[in-house]
This record gives sequence, C-alpha cells and structure tokens, in this order.
Amino acid sequence: ELKRSQLYCVCVRPQTIWDRANVNESEAIQDELNEKVERLKAELVVFKSLMSDQMSDLDTKIQEKAMKVDMDICRRIDITAKLCDVAQQRNSEDMSKMFSMAVVCKKKEKKPVSDEENSEMDADPSTSEEDVPFNITDEMKRMLNQLRETFEIDDDCDSLTWEENDDTLLLWEDFANYNDGSLGNLIDETESLIKTREQEYQETIGQIEMELATAKSDMNRHLHEYMEMCSMKRGLDVQMETCRRMIKGGRNSLSISSSVSSDSGNTDEIQDELDKDGETEGPIKEIPCVIGNEEVWTKDVRYQLSPFNHSHKVSKFCYADKELLNKAIEASVAARREWDLKPVADRAQIFFKAADIISGPKRAEVLAKTMIGQVNQFGTPLYVGLFMLGKTVVQAEIDAAAELIDFFRFNAKHAIQLEQQQPLDSDGSTNTMLYRGLEGFVAAVAPFNFTAIGGNLAGTPAIMGNVVLWKPSDTAMSASYAVYKILRESGLPPNIIQFVPADGPVFGDTITSSEHLAGINFTGSVPTFKRLWKQVAQNLDIYRNFPRVAGECGGKNFHFVHKSADVRSVVNGTIRSAFEYGGQKCSACSRMYVPDSLWPQIKQELLDVHKQIKVGDPVEDFSTFFSAVIDDKSFSRIKGWLEHAKTSPHLKIIAGGNCDNKKGYFVEPTIIETTDPQEKIMNEEIFGPILTVYVYPENDYKKVLHLIDNTSPYALTGAIFSQDKAVINEAGKALRNAAGNYYVNDKSTGSVVAQQPFGGARASGKLKTIWFNKNIQYKCKSSSVDIKYTNMLKYILKKNLRISCLQNCFY
Repeated sequence: ELKRSQLYCVCVRPQTIWDRANVNESEAIQDELNEKVERLKAELVVFKSLMSDQMSDLDTKIQEKAMKVDMDICRRIDITAKLCDVAQQRNSEDMSKMFSMAVVCKKKEKKPVSDEENSEMDADPSTSEEDVPFNITDEMKRMLNQLRETFEIDDDCDSLTWEENDDTLLLWEDFANYNDGSLGNLIDETESLIKTREQEYQETIGQIEMELATAKSDMNRHLHEYMEMCSMKRGLDVQMETCRRMIKGGRNSLSISSSVSSDSGNTDEIQDELDKDGETEGPIKEIPCVIGNEEVWTKDVRYQLSPFNHSHKVSKFCYADKELLNKAIEASVAARREWDLKPVADRAQIFFKAADIISGPKRAEVLAKTMIGQVNQFGTPLYVGLFMLGKTVVQAEIDAAAELIDFFRFNAKHAIQLEQQQPLDSDGSTNTMLYRGLEGFVAAVAPFNFTAIGGNLAGTPAIMGNVVLWKPSDTAMSASYAVYKILRESGLPPNIIQFVPADGPVFGDTITSSEHLAGINFTGSVPTFKRLWKQVAQNLDIYRNFPRVAGECGGKNFHFVHKSADVRSVVNGTIRSAFEYGGQKCSACSRMYVPDSLWPQIKQELLDVHKQIKVGDPVEDFSTFFSAVIDDKSFSRIKGWLEHAKTSPHLKIIAGGNCDNKKGYFVEPTIIETTDPQEKIMNEEIFGPILTVYVYPENDYKKVLHLIDNTSPYALTGAIFSQDKAVINEAGKALRNAAGNYYVNDKSTGSVVAQQPFGGARASGKLKTIWFNKNIQYKCKSSSVDIKYTNMLKYILKKNLRISCLQNCFY
C-alpha cells in the first residue's frame, strides 16, 4: 500500500503541475488576445477619423463640381460594400479563431494525458505557448494590410499604436459602451449615412437638371422675345421716320424706315420704290397672267382690296380661263425636258441668286409689295401705306423677307446635298442614283396669309426639275407677282413657272382633267383639298402617271396648361399665338385648357393684356397689334361664330365679341369660356381672333390630355406649359399624334425654316416629303455594260417635315 501510494503521488504530481501550466498558458493567451482586441478598437477609431476626413473632402469636391455649368457632378465613391465585406470577414475569422482556441483549451483540460504525450510535452514545452499568439498576430497584420490596401491608408509602421492623449481619449469615447454588436452597428450607421447622402445628392442633381432645363427654355423664350422686340423697335423707327417726313412736308407719301431690316437698305431706297409706282398712269397696279414671256389679259377682271379699307382697290388682275390654262400646260410640258436635264446645281444657283436679290436690292420692293398698296383718293394718285394682308410691320418683315429668303436658300442647298447621297458600290459594280422631275407639270395652289409660302410652293418643285403652274391667292396678288418677277430676273427660263391667277373651281377642274398632271402642291382649306383629291381619284385612268398630292391644311391648335406652369409664359404665349395677325395663321391657338387652381390668375392677366391690344389701321398707328381680317368671306364666317357664342348656354364671352365691317373687316380679339369641352367651337377651325378656354379640375389633367387628343379632327400644332418634368414626359406620350409641331413652354406658332419643320397629320394634311427618282444601276463586265432602269419610290415618313424641306416628292 505504501508503494502504491507513493506511485500514485508520483503520477498525480506531474498531472497537477501540467494542468496548472495549461491554465497559466490559457490566461496568458487570453490576456494577449484582449490586448489585440483593444489595439484593434483603437485602430478602428483612428480609421473612422480618417474616413470622416475623406468624406468631408469628398463633400467639398462634390460641391465644387456641382457649381459648374456643365453639370459634371462628382459621384461619391461607394465604400459601403467594401467596408461591410472586410468587417464581415474579420468578424467571422476572429470568432472562428476564438472558438477554436476555447475548444482546444477545454479539450486539454478534460483529456487525460498519456505517458507518450507527457514525454513529448516535456521535450518541447514551448510549442503550444507560441503557436496561437503567432497565428493571431499574423491574422491581425493581414487584416490591417487589407484595410490599408482597400482605403489607401498611408502609414509607415507595421501596426497602429495606441497612446493615451487628449485626441485618442476623445476618439475612444465612441467605444465607451463597446460590446460585441457595436462594430456592426457602426457599419450599419455608416452605410445608412452614405445612402442618405447619396439620395440627397441625387435629389439635388435632379433639381439642378430641372432648373437647367427651365433656364434653357426661358433663354429660348427670351431670345424669341428679344428678336421680336427688335422687330418692334424697327417698327417704331418706321413710325418716327414717317413722322419726321410728314413734319418736313417734303413728300406726300408715307415712308418706311431703313430699320425695317438690317438688310433692307436705307429709307430713300424704299421711298424710291414707292415713287416708281407713283409714276404709273393709274393708281392701281395691273397684274397680268404670264405664259412664257407673254403677258395675257382676259375679260374676267378682278381687284385686290385693302382688308382694313375695302373701298380702296390695291391691284387689278385677271383670271385665266380654261383655254388659257390649257395653253399654259402645253407650254410647260414642252419646256420640261430641257429644264429637267439641267444639272441641279445650275438650277439651285437661280434660287440662290433670287434669295440674294430679295435680301439685297429688291428687299425693299418685296417688303413694300407685301405691306403697301396704291390708293386713289380725291381723284389724285396718293400713295398711302396699306397693309394688303392686314399685317403689321413685324409680321410682314418675318414673312415677306426673312422666311422667303430662308426657303430659297435652304431648299436649293438641300437639293444639292440630296444629289450627293449615293448608294453603296460593290465589286465590279457602280451604283448611281439620279433625281429627276416628274413627267408632267405640278400645280401650286398658294394661300393668302404668307407671301413666303406662295413663293415656296412654286419654287421648290422647280428646283427639283419640274415645271409649275402657280395659282396665287387673290388677296396676295401683288406680293406674289413681285416674287415671280424676281425669279425671272434671277435667270429662271420662261415656261418653267407659269403665273396664272384663276378662279378656284376652274383651275381645279382644268388641272385634274389634264393627262399631264404629275402633282399638286397645296396649302389651304380642308374642303378645297378634299375636292382636288377626289377629282384626281376620279380621273386616274387618264393620267400618264399617278399624280402626287401633297397638302397642308388648317388646324384646331391647343394650349394645355398644367398647375406647375409659369403663368407669365402662359399669358404671353397664348395672347401672341391666338391674336397675332388676327388668328389667321394655320398654327394659331384657338382652344386652351387651364386648371381651376390657376384660372383666376390667368384670367385676370389675360384680361389685363387684352385691354392693351390695339386693333385698327396699322398705317395710322404703328403700335397696332393686328389689323382687319383678310376679306368679307372671312369676316362673315367669324361673325357667325361670335353670334353662336352669344346664344350658346355653354359659352360665355369674357372679353371682346364685337365686329364691324363698315370701313374694314375688323373683329375684336375675343376670349370665350366654355363649360363643355366638346362644344363645336372647341372642335372646328375658325381662322380668326377667337380663343376658347375650358377650365378643368387640376387633378384630372390626365383625362384632359386624352380629351385634347380626341376632340378635334386636326393635328397641326399644340403646346403644353409645365415645370414638372414627369408631366412633360407624360403629356408628350399622350399627345404624340395630336400635333405635327409640338411645343413645350412656348406658343404654338413661330416655326422657323430648317429648325422646326412644319406640317401636321389627320385633317391638317399629309405627312409630307415624298419624292420620286430613277435609280440607274451600272454593272461593269469584261465585254459589255448592262444598264438596268428601275423606278424607285422613296417615302420620307418623317413627322413634322415642313413643305420647305423638299416636301414635294415631285420636287
């Protein structure tokens, strides 16, 4: 027993000593691990401080970038994902290490130790003491290096050291209540902060983009207003010059200042043009039909009257009868081949020269013919400025000079560029596309309201190698004849454009019954266009070709106002669109949709501006906003609409509503409020100074967009007023087919050549621009040349392409 007890003591003593050593070792490891954790906490505090500095610098840079005009805003670096990944990896690895260490220690405490294990431990007692600290230190170094590489932290030491000073104590306050979940909370808070700031940045960027878009729109509007103010200034200069000459009493006739246009020449040049007219025997300008080089007069004599003084005859002209029209057709067809074979560049030069003449030496004459007529008063030839189309100085300058010049130059240049567009070649084959005129003649039917459109309807087909019969409007005869003479002076051969005033039905019956009809280029009313198209359809069997019919008709143009709209822009744009030139523009606004929240303010401002509008003789007062409507037919039609407004239970006249034709065809600018958006006055074209307003609940704007799209059969122009980008996009989709020319925060009138191609759909006309050509393909072979001729029809289905843009396929 003594030996057994001694053996037991010998066995137990080493075991007890070893257990005590293991406990000491575990405590040392635990102390070292705690020390590493504390050091890591300090490093995270320093890291947080560094990241805060970087975030502040990033905010400063973003603000600096955001101040630039080009909106090149710096995007903040997304560190959230990387920070989360690193933290998650570190936490998982630390927890796995700590868990594995605890398990090993427990196993060492519970597992009995064999003699072999004791001998191994005795041989190398320091192995377990060094392995764990070494692995933890390496792991911490690896994690710290990863943090440095990820966030580009520069420091020369292997690890950050913790020193208790004022700064570190302040930083350590963040970890005063540190627990196991504090690091995750810190990461969540940082991520939340970053997301919040990113959202704020995105909202700021969106707001700045909207403000920039609004600023661009305002700049564009101000530019147009500036241009028109310049035109108004020129008109005032005209008035001042007129008053100066009247005070001097040197001449009996009124003058036009050189400030009418920068290219108009001086006052004396315009006055000389008027004096040349004064040298004629009679006070009325005589305008013949012109067939080739022959001026022809018929017994059917007509007179052009002044719209605001219909007792004054402006010009005398005659109608071509059916026999004379057939003669013009034969002469044109005979001249077609030689004209068509002339290179397009040579034909274009004629129109370039015409544009130069109109912008230079003949600008005063064209402007005078559009604005001024001759009046016999008290039996003597006294030449008084009469605006034959009822246009003010500003409107006449925009039309007769500027736009006509743009038409000739743009179309001629485009024709040259068109010929340069050629198909691709292949090996051993050369493909060439030749553009030719149509086999026959083109009939150009012009409207009264724009001198430029009349010249364009006849001129554009001629540029493309066609011969043309030009029927000018009776109420724009003098200006049209002036343009024709300038074309002849520029080198246009005889018989290429025949100047043939005629009665509408006689002209239509004659051209549609000719086998040589190749196309009709039309601007006018819907009934007239339908009649011509039906006549073409009825006579298809007699034609050599299928005639090409292109037409631009009227419109029932709209202004839609959203609750976010700028009221001043709405009022100014609507007054100008609805009442400039007495509402006699195809694109004039005649129906308006206003939310009930804005209607009181818009209504008051419309009435305030309405009181300032001057209607009368533009010669006596150059501040006149618009003059009389064009003729008695237009006056009677507009008068009928005013009478309807006075008797309809759904309509209420809130401004204007009167008319008088004792001296001229004067109609007050009229504003009507309706309670029925389907009333016929909101559906049918009026072509006069009448604006009808429907007030809708502001939250029903989506229904109103659908209403606008389906109310009228026309689809020419339209405008919306809104500062809400989402509403602008939504309205653009809803009104996609409701207008050929669609404007945002601008009036529905005022398209410019080559900038806003003009034209509509539905009852407003065809989607324009069709032209024909012949494709000649040459295939080269070793012993022969195979030439294939293929008639090719090319439709350019580009919405809104204006007539000027070679809309005539025959052109």
